[in-house]
Amino acid sequence: MVALLNDPQSPFELACAAEVFGVHAEVPARYTFEVCARRPGPLPTTAGYPLLVASGLEALRRADTVVVPGWQPPGGPVPDDVL
Repeated sequence: MVALLNDPQSPFELACAAEVFGVHAEVPARYTFEVCARRPGPLPTTAGYPLLVASGLEALRRADTVVVPGWQPPGGPVPDDVL
């Protein structure tokens, strides 16, 4: 399971995806949860602080499931390398 993040990323939408697909001690693990962006490194958020993203788009090739938590700006263009 990979969450594809975009600049600027909304922490709220990312937190929602992590709650649904993340690890919960009382529930058997069904997914591994990873985040990625077009380029690894600091990614600005809508809250004003950066998120450190370790993986680039190569993570999408490993994923069985991809979620896009709140693409910014809404309806904005999606770069060709993401598609």
